[in-house]
Amino acid sequence: MENVSKSNFKDGLLVIMERNKNPTAVSQGRQNNLASTTEKMLQKSSIYAISQVGKSKSLSRRFLWIVVLIAALSGCSYEIYKFLMHYFLYPVVINLLIQNNEYLPFPAVTVCGLNRMKKEYMPCLGTNRPIKNCTDGPSNSLSGAGEFGVSASERIGIARCQSQLSGKTDHTKSKFGKFVNKYSHSDSERRRLFDVTAKEFIDACSFDQQHCSFENFSLFQNLHYGNCFTFNKILNNSSSVRSHKVGVKSGLTLVIELNPTQDIPVSQSSGVKVVIHHSVDDPNPEDGISVAPGQETSFSIKQVITRRLPPPYKDRCMDYTNMYRGRDECILFCIQEQNYASCSCIDPTLPHINDWPRCNINNVNDSCCLDNVLGNMTKKELPCDCPLPCEMISYKIIKSAALWPSRSSYLKSMSLSNRSLTEIRLSKTRIQIYYSTLEQKVFEQKAVFQNSELFSHLGSELGLWLGLSLAAAFELMENIIHLFRYCLTKH
Repeated sequence: MENVSKSNFKDGLLVIMERNKNPTAVSQGRQNNLASTTEKMLQKSSIYAISQVGKSKSLSRRFLWIVVLIAALSGCSYEIYKFLMHYFLYPVVINLLIQNNEYLPFPAVTVCGLNRMKKEYMPCLGTNRPIKNCTDGPSNSLSGAGEFGVSASERIGIARCQSQLSGKTDHTKSKFGKFVNKYSHSDSERRRLFDVTAKEFIDACSFDQQHCSFENFSLFQNLHYGNCFTFNKILNNSSSVRSHKVGVKSGLTLVIELNPTQDIPVSQSSGVKVVIHHSVDDPNPEDGISVAPGQETSFSIKQVITRRLPPPYKDRCMDYTNMYRGRDECILFCIQEQNYASCSCIDPTLPHINDWPRCNINNVNDSCCLDNVLGNMTKKELPCDCPLPCEMISYKIIKSAALWPSRSSYLKSMSLSNRSLTEIRLSKTRIQIYYSTLEQKVFEQKAVFQNSELFSHLGSELGLWLGLSLAAAFELMENIIHLFRYCLTKH
């Protein structure tokens, strides 16, 4: 036993000495082992081109299969790149769905006079005098009064920086500018008292041939149009009225009293602004339709619903339910925030925010500062994020008008009126709003690619070019890991 152990020790010692004498041979042995292991892995690969590279004995055949493998990898990578570039644009398609309904919720209807305050209250404008000292006119308040009216700035047309610096004074614009400045600096309660009440403005009302009154209207204030009144506005837990039929008799009919004797001198038009909007939304009188006195104006409507997709899709829509009253208000808040940041005051002809001080539009410095803010915002991207709403209900409107009242109807009822036909036509207007169809159009955005389609497309490209399946991909990863561990161990 002792001789055997001595013999093994001598043999091991000779091997170590031989390695020290010839380290190149050892390195070549390791390289041969690595090449042999790699070749075995290539031969066992389920990817056909890779297995052929490992199995090929001749150099030319192996080179051919390497060229085929590189070409397949290049083509596959290019097609996957093209698909991913298109996929990450998040394209959408718009589906049109037409629904026939037994009934539809009736829209909210907001009516505003073009004369924002009564002439008799002009002595109180710009003063702290109590309203009752100006006149003993009636006043009443309504629930649901809106604080904000979405409208463009009147200042742009009457108090531009450039015109004030030039020294050229337009006396008409100057008077109007002074009026707007005083009016916009009045608080909302005072502006409400300046204008007509719902009882004075809504002379007659019926819906679906059922009588309604001014008590069915809620107040909405607007800096351009004063007191506006909304029918069918959803407030708190109230619900919207519905239409089960089509045609004039199934809709809303209003007779509006304009009282032109109370028009203020700066008012250039007489009539009514009509806004047809969803019952949840606040109206934007700037988008309304003007109705002239002495006419019967009919609005035939169809409901249209638009649904958009949120980020990362192109429209990046937002749900404004718990934030602003809509996109328009978001934009106006943004403008006022920029005004305050740059000018330390806000545009008085736009909605007021947080009791911030209001600029004097007759002051050159204030006017120029406000102009610079708007100029910078139009040149650059809007600094606030106010995307389109994710769901929007709008109405396609067809308007028609006729002279009202007719002479024969006036003669028939003249005993009920002490005014002439001309006086009635100057002071009243009739409005009819109704559904022409209970058909509902829904435009809905849909994503072109669902999440599962990404893996489906990648799998098809890998399968077409490389014959690579999911199992083969795992096998390839496993072989790479084994090869790495082998190299690590030998090192």
